[in-house]
Amino acid sequence: MHHLTTLNLPTPSSKEADRQWLAAMLAEAGAVQVVESPIEQRPFTKHQWTASSMTVITPARREEQSQKAARKGGRPFGTTADDSALVERAKAMAAIGMSRYATSRQLQIGCDRLARMEREHSITFVTKAKVA
Repeated sequence: MHHLTTLNLPTPSSKEADRQWLAAMLAEAGAVQVVESPIEQRPFTKHQWTASSMTVITPARREEQSQKAARKGGRPFGTTADDSALVERAKAMAAIGMSRYATSRQLQIGCDRLARMEREHSITFVTKAKVA
């Protein structure tokens, strides 16, 4: 019996079998079946499928893509040297009473890097006092 199961006999797909079963049930019930019209092929218009017309890249998305590419490249081993202007800005922001978080957002650097700068350059940021 195994040899019969390996033959490639033409059988309707399950979707077609379901459609035939539904048509038979509707005919038995006396209902009118709606026949779908075939989909007509339309010719492509000029430049319809060009990437520039389909994709709109905003400046924010472009920046995100460049940052992702930079992260993918990886950082060199070792510590990155902080430039003196960045350290001076961080000191000035600490002097006017900004928090570590606000300063890191303003300088667009991570809190870990700012904490390292704080240790290396003896910068002290304010912390919020707990309200009792």
